[in-house]
Amino acid sequence: MDKSSRYIIIVEDSEADFESLIRGFKKAGIDNPVRRFVSGDDMLAFLGEADERTADFERPLMIFLDLNIPDTSGWQVLKDIKSQQDLRGIPIVVTSSNEDPREVALCYQHGANSYLLKMTDLATFHQHIQQLKTYWWETVLLPVY
Repeated sequence: MDKSSRYIIIVEDSEADFESLIRGFKKAGIDNPVRRFVSGDDMLAFLGEADERTADFERPLMIFLDLNIPDTSGWQVLKDIKSQQDLRGIPIVVTSSNEDPREVALCYQHGANSYLLKMTDLATFHQHIQQLKTYWWETVLLPVY
């Protein structure tokens, strides 16, 4: 399956941050379908439990995950996804405005594949999204489910 046809999940409760990410996607030429969730509970409910997923369940190409979301935190979402054998291969890009090195380290220790700092400088933020696109869409091979 072509990477550009697979959907991306964005877990983000801030409308402004969601719109900034979508604008960055458009500038980078990322036109994958997007499924947005504003809480950890909703996203985890969508993914379901391993014993409830059917063989035709379509896994997302990637998940963009804000850590500070309602209900189940982004931390717990990250841990839950990376603890499930059939989901842990989905790349997770953590999006956060916190650049504390301890938080960054913890995200990687819990299985994050990238940590994208939400910038107030939109040009830099959009440049970083372009670089992510180059890496994840054009450089690396991702599993096909």
